[in-house]
Amino acid sequence: MNRVWSRNAVSIWRNFLVRNGGSCGYSSLSSEVGLGASESQQSVVQKQVREKVRERVIPPGGLLALNTLADNPGSRHQKTRLGRGIGSGKGKTAGRGHKGQKARNGRSPRLGFEGGQTPLRLRIPKRGFTNNFMNTFQEVNLTTIAELAKEGRIDTSQLITMKALKDAGALGKKMKDGVKLLGRGAEKFSLPLQIESIRACQSSH
Repeated sequence: MNRVWSRNAVSIWRNFLVRNGGSCGYSSLSSEVGLGASESQQSVVQKQVREKVRERVIPPGGLLALNTLADNPGSRHQKTRLGRGIGSGKGKTAGRGHKGQKARNGRSPRLGFEGGQTPLRLRIPKRGFTNNFMNTFQEVNLTTIAELAKEGRIDTSQLITMKALKDAGALGKKMKDGVKLLGRGAEKFSLPLQIESIRACQSSH
């Protein structure tokens, strides 16, 4: 048994050095682990071999290779194994406690279930409703159109469509059903404007 283990340890160390471009240390390891080495010496050498392999040493000036790829330390964790002995801390009842509904298979009740009593979502008062047929309009003031026209982003001599307002940046993401024109800044225009909109307040006429 010792002879087989010693040969395996030497071969592991030799293959590791060949993969990482090194050659030193093989002779010292082979001299330390003889065919009649004790178990303590074998365990020490085995630990050293595992540490070297775990370090994945890259030789100076060498390139990253497939045998040196590894995740960042702490980025991967082993899955907690339940019911595998009391020494694991999650044995016997596997973290579920003793008996009861939550200790059974398929135990979890539905979300919001309170054991049969009236749940909170039914106990609290309700007020109002949501109109599913409500239209959502994007409000645009004449002041915004005047500023965009001053910057040259909108041509006031032609029909100002909703697409032109969208391209100029006057409309945001809230435009769902159309545009509503508001009258703030109407005094800045001396000539009539042609604006495409779904709704308009009275002061903007």
